[in-house]
Amino acid sequence: MKKISVSLLVFNEKHNLEKTIIKAYKELEKLYLEFELWVFDNCSNDGTDVLVNSLLKKYKNLRYYKQEKNFGYAINCQTALKLPVSDYKFVIDGDGQYDLEDVKECIEILDSGYEVPKDFSIAGFDDTPVTQMLNPPLSTVKQPLEKMGELAAKKLIAELEGLDFFENHKPKSSLIIRESIAER
Repeated sequence: MKKISVSLLVFNEKHNLEKTIIKAYKELEKLYLEFELWVFDNCSNDGTDVLVNSLLKKYKNLRYYKQEKNFGYAINCQTALKLPVSDYKFVIDGDGQYDLEDVKECIEILDSGYEVPKDFSIAGFDDTPVTQMLNPPLSTVKQPLEKMGELAAKKLIAELEGLDFFENHKPKSSLIIRESIAER
């Protein structure tokens, strides 16, 4: 039997994590596959660990990993891709904004024999380190986040000082082609 792992990435999500876990667990049970539901905690300090440790007793397929310190989103995501051992890996934010109803359809597509990029291409955005860890590595739009932040800060400061802000500059994005895009 094939195994699926779903990893929830969290940092200080105690207030809504239990509801997210309950909903995810119900969706995974519908798949009739062996599964693990992981919580990857980026060193929360709001009691997330206490909550999850109490839920471990209730849900036999629930797993918990807490980072020793807050390493940031990308490292937490990388850990979630590396640690679980399964045929299918899904990594999502643990704040409940994503629904796992589509997991069944994703598995059906994966099992149908379609291949990336042979049958379809996939691209993402932000060029986080995780994009290179995927199979195949994900093509992505790299955005100049530092420059975008600098412009946003300048605009905020100008508005706080009652000044008009005008800078006719649009930071340039670039497309990074990796193996998830088919050649033409």
